[in-house]
Amino acid sequence: MDIKIGILVLSLVGSTFANLESKVINGTNADISEFGFLASLRRNGGHSCGSTILNEWWILTAAHCVTAPAENYTVQFANTMISSGGSNVIQVETKIPHEGYNSSNTWINDIALLKLKEPLKNPLSNGYVKLPVSGSYFTTGTPAVLAGWGTNVTGGPTLPFLQKADLQVFSAFDCNQLHPSTVHYTNICGGIPEGWRGQCSGDSGGPLLVDGVQVGIVSWSRRPCTAPPYPGVYTGVSHYIKWIEENTGINFRLGFFLKAEIFSLIVSAFANLEPKVINGTNADISEFGFVASLRRNGEHACGSTILNEWWILTAAHCVIAPVENYTVQFANTMISSDGSNVIQVESKIIHEAYNLTNQLINDIAVLKLKEPLINPLSNGYVKLPVRGSYFTTGTPAVLAGWGTNVTGGPPMTFLQKANLQVFSAFDCNQLHTDPVRYTNICGGIPEGWRGQCSGDSGGPLLVDGVQVGIVSWSRRPCTVPPYPGVFTSVSYYIKWIEENTGINFRLGLFLKAESSL
Repeated sequence: MDIKIGILVLSLVGSTFANLESKVINGTNADISEFGFLASLRRNGGHSCGSTILNEWWILTAAHCVTAPAENYTVQFANTMISSGGSNVIQVETKIPHEGYNSSNTWINDIALLKLKEPLKNPLSNGYVKLPVSGSYFTTGTPAVLAGWGTNVTGGPTLPFLQKADLQVFSAFDCNQLHPSTVHYTNICGGIPEGWRGQCSGDSGGPLLVDGVQVGIVSWSRRPCTAPPYPGVYTGVSHYIKWIEENTGINFRLGFFLKAEIFSLIVSAFANLEPKVINGTNADISEFGFVASLRRNGEHACGSTILNEWWILTAAHCVIAPVENYTVQFANTMISSDGSNVIQVESKIIHEAYNLTNQLINDIAVLKLKEPLINPLSNGYVKLPVRGSYFTTGTPAVLAGWGTNVTGGPPMTFLQKANLQVFSAFDCNQLHTDPVRYTNICGGIPEGWRGQCSGDSGGPLLVDGVQVGIVSWSRRPCTVPPYPGVFTSVSYYIKWIEENTGINFRLGLFLKAESSL
């Protein structure tokens, strides 16, 4: 059996997991002035884990580091050299491990917050850590730094002097290719391809940094520490920004965010939002053989895409009526109520977390057909992205569909296409008044007036012919600047699609894009 363990120094936490450990190997001496936000988390007076300072009251660390009662823990700060009787030590008052953390399964939600008994007066100018934008993503090869007092060999003593190590980020896809154990999407990986540099016992809870911003919390690695080809595994901080804010009362949007490119983010039961191609041009179905018209009671209602001969992908808000109301028309540039190539939908599977009263979240559904669809077009099945695939603001994209070209107008009879660009979540949130969720992606053009409108819902946003988004919602009137259209980000739902359709996209439908955890 494959086992992992967190990286505590005294008694490796969860030592029932024989092969895993969370812990700096082959680092170099550092000075606390470089990492003023770093603190030693001490248990019963001795160094146990790393941690970082959020503000004068709050500390961030790993959940597996704080399994004992809160009174057992103190924090030592502003010290390069740690010692049991050192200066700058404050008692922990309360601890908040993530409610989804389970000590028998240490690699998920391995994050905790500690409130101090008295405010911490840090003499260092860089005394508070910077956190990333929610959903921030870094590709394989992105330079990163690990800092901590962990051992430099498995089973060795804790190092009294602060160490640092230059590493690189590994994407989720690459990390899962290397690890025999599954790496959860809420993790991020770090190491070097040749191994033998990175985390070891005593580094747990400490930071992985990109440009001085904490993107990871040391969680676990395989034994012996840093053995190739296994990168160290970290809790991905960007997945927990909201949780941190809710539990500490700190609003990181006031200035602690890294301006990184990140996953874009929402959907439309809100009065001034609408799901819906404005200012597109005529297209031919031969360009988009995988696009299908989803019809309700014989009339075009939404766009959709063909996964294989049995399964269709669309938006959840497109299929709220009984399943017998829906048919799919395919291999047609021009849609009509009595057109050819029409198949009845047999069953629908709406994402279990989709809620009609809050359409902004999990707006995705798959439809099973009553009979297999024999598509005469060579590009008749859509390609989906690698799980977690990420595209920066400005990445060229294409939208295709039969939606209206003006708010309130009739659907277009002929298939339309529009050249757009991707907007990162950070940029999208800067532009939208409504929050954009990390499970979305945005598309449009900076000057506006081109993109999705009514009737485009459920259709695809494409990058290099790969479907990266499902039309979800936009503000009214359609494509009004400065608001990009908002799409469900397909890369977040690959596993869900596979589980519900039985299709294994790893057999060749993946775009080989960089991906996140």
